Amino acid sequence: MAAFGTPTVCQAWNSDLTATYYPTSYGSNVLIVSSSEARQFDNAELVNDAASPASPESGSEQMYKVDVRELELKVAKAEAETQKARTALAEARLKEQMNSKPATAVDKK
Repeated sequence: MAAFGTPTVCQAWNSDLTATYYPTSYGSNVLIVSSSEARQFDNAELVNDAASPASPESGSEQMYKVDVRELELKVAKAEAETQKARTALAEARLKEQMNSKPATAVDKK
């Protein structure tokens, strides 16, 4: 190996790594759920498969096909509403503090 000058050392201090997660779906977003779980979904589709009889552990319970991305949307909407309420609360507290500010000597003159 040929030498190209003096060896160089690379160092880093207080490094910061920022990553963003973008969820993507690899595969099916559809699940088969029981009627009790299907109540969480707006677009639950009844699965009517006469070719495969109900298993003994499931009894005769009806099963529904649901898209789990629907739950992700509900969570995102709930988080947005929560952030909106937090912002409104912080603004109300700030306004209250500004209105209840004690009078100073300069204000009394």
